[in-house]
Amino acid sequence: MQHDAVASSVAGPELSVSDRRLIGMRHPRDLTQTLAVASLLLLLSGCGEPSVSSFAHRSGIEGTVMVDAGCTMTKGSHGCSDRPLAAHLRVTERDTTRVVASVDSHPDGTFHLVLPPGAYAVHPSNLTGSPVPTAPTYDVSVRDGVFTTLHIQFDSGIR
Repeated sequence: MQHDAVASSVAGPELSVSDRRLIGMRHPRDLTQTLAVASLLLLLSGCGEPSVSSFAHRSGIEGTVMVDAGCTMTKGSHGCSDRPLAAHLRVTERDTTRVVASVDSHPDGTFHLVLPPGAYAVHPSNLTGSPVPTAPTYDVSVRDGVFTTLHIQFDSGIR
């Protein structure tokens, strides 16, 4: 096998005794041990403070977008159920206009957005660009390792 041939040449069996003494090796396994330690140190050097990408699947916002059904209420009626809405969600850092993410909810109203821990504002808008339905801005806090659940409610404007 090719891998075995490479491993045996790295271990140093073809080095003469005088060559091993010259580089400070008493035994061929010394090089193997040195390489193992060096590999471990190289692997561990990538550890440290978590980067934004390390939050890629650990925290964020998820939930549903709903709109009232827009039926008029008559005396004795129970009203209409809310229905899912596909909408555009723009996320900014709280109290700023800096957009950090955006997502469109699915036709069933669900959404899932990965974000690092922080304080955010979610600005919902309908996909049609029309004045209604409308929804308020939602303030959200995201903690490490948790997906914050958010239920966004649009108002159809129909009374």
